[in-house]
Amino acid sequence: QLIAEIAGGEVLESVLEAGALSPQTRSLNVSSQDIQRFMGVRVSAESMQAIFGGLDVPVTKTHADGVEVTVPSFRPDLTRRIDLVEEIARVHGLDNVPAPLRMVVEIAKPSRRQKVRKLVRLALQGMGFSEALTDTFVTAKTALSEFSPFNAGAVRLEARNPVNAETPSLRRNLIGSLLLAMGTNQRQGLDHVRLYEVANVFLPSGDGSNSGETEVLSLIGADYFDLKGAIESLLQGLRCEQKLEANPTEHAVFAPGHAAELKLGGRRFGVIGEATTKAMAEYGVEGKCALAELDFSAVVDAWVPVPTMTELSRFPTAERDLAFVLDHAVTWSQIESTAREASGEMLREIRLFDEFTGKQIGAGKKSLAFRLYFRDDAKTLTSEEIQSRLDAVIKAVTDQLGGQLRG
Repeated sequence: QLIAEIAGGEVLESVLEAGALSPQTRSLNVSSQDIQRFMGVRVSAESMQAIFGGLDVPVTKTHADGVEVTVPSFRPDLTRRIDLVEEIARVHGLDNVPAPLRMVVEIAKPSRRQKVRKLVRLALQGMGFSEALTDTFVTAKTALSEFSPFNAGAVRLEARNPVNAETPSLRRNLIGSLLLAMGTNQRQGLDHVRLYEVANVFLPSGDGSNSGETEVLSLIGADYFDLKGAIESLLQGLRCEQKLEANPTEHAVFAPGHAAELKLGGRRFGVIGEATTKAMAEYGVEGKCALAELDFSAVVDAWVPVPTMTELSRFPTAERDLAFVLDHAVTWSQIESTAREASGEMLREIRLFDEFTGKQIGAGKKSLAFRLYFRDDAKTLTSEEIQSRLDAVIKAVTDQLGGQLRG
C-alpha cells in the first residue's frame, strides 16, 4: 500500500497466502516439590490449575503432586520448569514467599602444618625463645650469604630492581638473618637473647624448574649444647618417636669441631654449630653464639597427634654401667646405635652420665661412662641373660669403634 501510494507502484493482484506456519506446541511439568524447593512454600495441584487457567496456559494433565501444561504460542518465554515456578510465584504473591535469614559459617580447620607451627611457637616461647620476623631480602656479601644445609648447589636469586640496593638477594638461610637480629639486640643492651624464626628460604635448582621455597626453623642461642637440648625438648613435646642423631660436620661458617649434621629417623634434619668469630664480627655479634637450622617439613612429619600408651611392666629393670676409652672423634650417637644394635630389644634405655678427658686418658682420647637398662616384659631376666647382652655390647663397641673397656 505504501509503495502504491507514495512510490507510484501498481498493485497487480491482492495478497496471496502461500501457507501458514504450523504452531509448535510444548509440554512442561511442574510439581509441588519443585515449588517447595524454589519458593519454600507448598502449592497444591488444584491451586496450580487455577493459576495457569487465569494465565491462559492450558492444563492438559493433573496428577496428585502437580500438573502438565501446554505452552501457548503467545508465551515463548516459557521454556523450562523454573519458568512455570516463576509464574506461580508472581500470582501467589512474592510477599507470601518466606525469606528466612540463613547464614552458613564454615570454619576452616587448621592443617597439620598450621597445628605444628603453633605447637612449635608455644614450646620455644616456653623455653625462653623470642620469635623473630626478619626481612626476606639480604645482602649478598656476607659469610653466610651462600650457606645452606639443604641445597648447597642452589642458585642465588636477586631482584632486578631491589627496594634497597644493599639487600638485593633472596635469603638462602635464616641463621644469617637471626645473627643480624642478635647483633641489633646486643647493641640495644639485650645480651641474653634467644631467637627463633619459622619462614621460607629460597633454594631453586640451577635449571629453574622449581621455585625453591623451603620452610625452615632456625634458632640462635649462646651455647651449642643448650641449643641442642632445646631441639630435643621440642621433639619430645611433639611426641616424636624417631631418633635424633648428631654427626660431626665441617663448614666455613661454623667453628672447627663445633658443628654437627642432624638426622631424624635417618632423614636429613638440619645442622647445628657455633658460629666462627668472622661470621659473628660481620653481623656485630659478641661472645659465643650457637646456630641451628632445621627442615620444618621434617618437624611436621615428626609430630604424633595422639600419644601412645604403654602398659607398665610387671617385671624389674636391670641396670649395668660401662666405661670405655675411645678416640675423641667417636660420637655418643655412634656408641648408642652400636649398643642398641648389639643388645637387641631387651635394652630399653641407654644414658651417658660421665665424660672425662685428661692426661690419664691420653691425647686425642676420651672416657665415656654410660648406664644400660635391660628389661623383658614377659619374664624376669636372669643374670646370665643380662651378662650375655652386656658382653655383646662390649664386643661391638670394642670391635666397631675401637673402644677399650675400663675396669
